[in-house]
Order: sequence, then C-alpha cells, then structure tokens
Amino acid sequence: MVCIIYIRHGESVQNQLLNKIAAGDVNLNYDDLRTKLDEHDPELTLKGQLQAAATANYLLDKLVGDVVVWRSSLLRAKQTSLPFIQKFEIKNKHIRTIDSLNEYDRHQESNDVEFYERVKKFNNNILKPFISEEINKYGTLVIFGHSIFFSTLINYQINQEKFCSIEGVSIHIPNCSITVMSFEMESDRYKWQHILGQYIQHLGPSIATGYRTSIGLD
Repeated sequence: MVCIIYIRHGESVQNQLLNKIAAGDVNLNYDDLRTKLDEHDPELTLKGQLQAAATANYLLDKLVGDVVVWRSSLLRAKQTSLPFIQKFEIKNKHIRTIDSLNEYDRHQESNDVEFYERVKKFNNNILKPFISEEINKYGTLVIFGHSIFFSTLINYQINQEKFCSIEGVSIHIPNCSITVMSFEMESDRYKWQHILGQYIQHLGPSIATGYRTSIGLD
C-alpha cells in the first residue's frame, strides 16, 4: 500500500480578502479588492506562513523513510512547502515542481471539461506511473497544492477514476489541512484514509482558516 499526502497551501492574500468579505468588513476598498482578487499567483499571509510551519512541525515525527515532495508552480504552494522541505532536509532531487498541479484558472481554462482533463492526465500520466515505478524507493509522497484541484482529484480517485459531478460530491479542504490517501497496488485502487482538516488540531483555532464542514464519503 502506497501513502500519498495532500497538503493545501496556507492562507494566501486572496484567501484573507475573501474571509474579510464573508465577515462583512466595511473598511475594504472594493476597487483595490477587485484587482487583488484577479491576481492568480498571490503570496502567503503571515498567518499562512505560520500554518505552513505548524504543518511541517506536526508531520516531523509522523513520516518514516525518505520523503518525496511535489508542489504546484504557484507561489503560495511553493512557500507552504518550504518549512516542510527544511524540517525534513529534503534534497533537491526529491523535490519536483509541476505546472499541472496548479489551481483551476478561469482565465486559462475555458470550461470544466478542460480542467477535468488536466486533473485526469496528472493522475494517469504523472502520479500513477510514479506510484508503480518509483514510490517503493521512498516512504511517502507529499503533494502541496490547491483546494479545487485536490477536491477534483480526490473525487476522481475515490470514484474509481471516474468523474462525478462536483455538485454531487463536495470535498472542502481548509488551508494547510492534511488529506491522506492510499493506493493499493493489488487492487489498483485509491482509498481515502482520512482528511485531517476535519479537526485541524495541528493548526489550532487561532490560525486555522478556510474551514468548512466536510461531506464524508464512504
């Protein structure tokens, strides 16, 4: 059985703005807000950096063997991965930055089908070949990425690599939550082990963000 850990990036500047909107912050400059919300590659906030550090500390004594890190090429995912890379002293040859892990971009992908195809290709052409050919050399694969991409990928994996309607299955992934998947080589199937975002104790209430109640799946 192969272990894969998905970690969503820490709170970004855009996440912070959206939280303020949801809270009804009357001091927002909405002209400036529209510009910032259109930025596709925002950086982490201070709270996001704290979340990234807390996540790395939490996992430090929980993973065994050599660890491989994959991350999207967007700044917030790369920033989130840095404390983990430093804590685990991961060598450059075990770090891979992958464009196809990037978050859904409505400016670049014209429709859901195009996005689904990218997720499918990542699973079938990048992830599964690595699992079958390389993963036994290592202990765990840790992937740093984004909420919509991870939600869609997990949906695809747990439904035996078939897409279900996103409206039909909602998987909410908080900032720096930890989703653990396994892949059973004998049955050629993914299994959803646990989404630690259900309680995010490794963050604590003072820095947890992006949390919504998750809909569990059998």
